[in-house]
Amino acid sequence: MNLSQFKMKTNKNFILHPRSRQIIILTIISALLAGSFYYYRTNYLSLTPLQDNIFRAVRMTCVYVLLPFGWARVFTELKSYDFGITRKKLVTSIVFGLGVYSIALAAFLLSLGHPEFDRHFRWGLGYTITEWLLIMALVSWMAFVTDLWTRGFILMSLAKFQSPLFAICAQNITWLVVHLYEIAILGPSMGILGALGLTIGLGILGDIVALKTKNIIGLGIGHIFLNLAFFGYLRFLG
Repeated sequence: MNLSQFKMKTNKNFILHPRSRQIIILTIISALLAGSFYYYRTNYLSLTPLQDNIFRAVRMTCVYVLLPFGWARVFTELKSYDFGITRKKLVTSIVFGLGVYSIALAAFLLSLGHPEFDRHFRWGLGYTITEWLLIMALVSWMAFVTDLWTRGFILMSLAKFQSPLFAICAQNITWLVVHLYEIAILGPSMGILGALGLTIGLGILGDIVALKTKNIIGLGIGHIFLNLAFFGYLRFLG
């Protein structure tokens, strides 16, 4: 590597491209709005699990999809493929996406039997099959939106203007924030360091898949698989 290449690589790590600043600002705004809605829901609303999932799905759609991707569509030159929304390498993306989230599925299944973990996840046993299927549809959409925002909007777009390392670090900060709930639930059964390690490991593995395939669809499908397989096991086999 010559001096000019070294400087270029260093600049991509430490000097923000103007578009990157805008992406980071939009990410912070989305996170603050999501947190505000979460605070309002937690402190001022009393919702059933079905109502709660509808509220969460609407919130995530507004702050993680409509706001950032609407901004990108109107004010930038970024196209859908810049966010990894493409059919290219789709099969490869799906295979590796399922592999990444199979690790999470194994961790969740091994945590069953711990009272604190079971208390959070066995709520669906008393619902009719119609109610359960509706909740699963909402949960699946929210799972896909998580990858669409963190891997699509944050990781893929930042990797276009910054180094892959910078994009991975930025994505994993948001990845940790949106999975604080899961870390807290897994903590008693896996230990807080184990829960953190699992979350960060899945974050980095997913980022590698997205950056190598230039496709985030398979990760979204893998995330849906995780939720359907886990809650399906609880409903019909657990």
